[in-house]
Amino acid sequence: MVCPRCNANNDNNEQFCYNCGFRLDQSQANAAAAAPSAQSDFAQPSYGDQQNPVQPNYGEVPSYSQPPSYGQSAYNQPNYGDQQLISAGSSYAQPGYGSYAPLPTNSGLAIASLVSGIVAWVLVPFLAAIVGVVTGHMALGEIKRSNGALSGRGMAIAGLVLSYLNIGLVVLAFCFLIFVIFLATANS
Repeated sequence: MVCPRCNANNDNNEQFCYNCGFRLDQSQANAAAAAPSAQSDFAQPSYGDQQNPVQPNYGEVPSYSQPPSYGQSAYNQPNYGDQQLISAGSSYAQPGYGSYAPLPTNSGLAIASLVSGIVAWVLVPFLAAIVGVVTGHMALGEIKRSNGALSGRGMAIAGLVLSYLNIGLVVLAFCFLIFVIFLATANS
């Protein structure tokens, strides 16, 4: 069947022209089938007999008709205009992205242990070291029980090391002081 708009040859059972999309009339198809052309559909036309398809003028937008609808869109997707809410469990929903696990926070006791260990070396030698040892051990227990929710194990250990070294040094200094006093009283 020849399209009346662009003169393209289409199959007789086609409803729309393959070239321009124009709706073909079935009565023309039946008339074309009844009167076969002298030229075969697959024969090459002679040089001067070629028919050029009708091109739209410059600035004109060619009109295309909509393809036929067969009641269901491809891939069982809802048609445009259907008022259908897409739920989170639907196959059309945006895929969820896993959230990151929250970063563990530092234990307050670990920070207190480190600060006490430093203060024991700078301001209050023995008392701050005792506080550093107690808070350091409490921090290590708290971090262990938290199953990864708390961090700061390194700070707690650093506070414990500073505090134990300070206590050891204070005890040695106290023993040396007693030894010096004992020697001073023994010689007099």
